[in-house]
Amino acid sequence: MNDLKITCEEMLLRGLWRPLADWLNHGGIEHQEKQAFLTLRIELQTKGMSPDLYHFEQVCKMPITYIFLKEKGISLLELEWFSQGLVNSLSKLRLVRNQAEHTSVTGWTRQGVKQYFDEFLGIGRPGVLLRLAKILFAYGKTAK
Repeated sequence: MNDLKITCEEMLLRGLWRPLADWLNHGGIEHQEKQAFLTLRIELQTKGMSPDLYHFEQVCKMPITYIFLKEKGISLLELEWFSQGLVNSLSKLRLVRNQAEHTSVTGWTRQGVKQYFDEFLGIGRPGVLLRLAKILFAYGKTAK
């Protein structure tokens, strides 16, 4: 579970968080909606923290994220998935990963873990990671 968590966080950090911050700081963007993101970013910086799945769930639902992705040319269908479907998947992963951290390995079955890998890797269905990568990295620059 931790590998999926780290993968999602890195993709969202490089493909959303940093480009969104750059867009807001250097693009002369004057949207009222940007304050929620900037407040979260400053709060994390002050604490010396990086965003995690919980923070990315919040950012994916922010109106400024919708505006940012729409300007990059993301379709309305993908925007809807990003703000709802992706958020649901991230939330499930965060909760199950936290649960896994506090239970013994014997409490998990192969089938129980498999469903999350199937969902994120796209085994037998469209994968969260591939869809996320197409949205974040197919439409312009990303941050290193």
